[in-house]
Amino acid sequence: MATNDFAQESFQAIGTRCELLAYGSHAPVAAFRSARAEIAAIDFHASFFRADSELTALNLDQRETVAVSATLFELLEVYRNAFRISGGTIDACVGAQLAELVRESNPAVHASAMTAPGHTFEAVALNPRELTVSRPVGLLLDMGGLGKSWLADRVAKRMVSAGGGGVIVNLGGDIAIAGESPSGGWPVRITDDASLDPGAAGQIVHLSSGAIATSSRLTRRWLGSDGRLHEHLVGVDRTGGVGAGIVTATAAAGTALEANVATLATLLAGARGVAVMARFGYPSLLRGADGTSVTLGGWPSRGTRRAGDRSLEAAR
Repeated sequence: MATNDFAQESFQAIGTRCELLAYGSHAPVAAFRSARAEIAAIDFHASFFRADSELTALNLDQRETVAVSATLFELLEVYRNAFRISGGTIDACVGAQLAELVRESNPAVHASAMTAPGHTFEAVALNPRELTVSRPVGLLLDMGGLGKSWLADRVAKRMVSAGGGGVIVNLGGDIAIAGESPSGGWPVRITDDASLDPGAAGQIVHLSSGAIATSSRLTRRWLGSDGRLHEHLVGVDRTGGVGAGIVTATAAAGTALEANVATLATLLAGARGVAVMARFGYPSLLRGADGTSVTLGGWPSRGTRRAGDRSLEAAR
């Protein structure tokens, strides 16, 4: 890969590290501008952390049925499908369990969590003709689990449309590819090291198309007011933990969203994680708490970094 064939931009947004690379683009500045605009738009529509977001307005609305934008409705449909595919383990109705995280940034949502009823996504009805959402008043929805992977797919397509060539988009471990790929594919480093230090241990895989997603229980933990250590993944028991099993799951699929549905379902399955990923059939790498690894679906044997590689970090 010749260095002058590439343009790169990295920044913090939507609560994570965003990394964009363009290859052979005739207008990389326009491509990056379109990416930032798309990320900012989705943050406005779907952020659980922003007091002025459309999602916050929905969460606080005292009407049972609320009209929403086409963008937020599409993301809600994503969660409805994931809820079904995962047998109910991937559930957007976990805002009450995460509300302590928005004590400062979104105090109204934090306060409403005290009275929010306990329901699953089965209690949410979507009307595609009217673009309305019906749910029990007080139910707090969170789009964070799958939102970044869904957004990564959208950003990658938009960047190619704006600048041509090929792109790879990394939003906190959800990685999507679109357009032309460099010779040998895009190198992606898979690591459990949350610091993303370039010297950290990891495996390099090369992707020419599709996407890859990594989900982990090793990052984004916080100490709650109850003195307990909480995870950002909220399991079906609604306590903030997902039990024994896989701690990091990486999968490759046609889209970042498809890969992320598989990795989240695997982590949330607890001790059944390996069996759950096997049913998806994707190339995948799973790591247990004891450091052991399991590869499925033709995941490649451990690779090494090649001279001159630019790599993205799939870890979160």
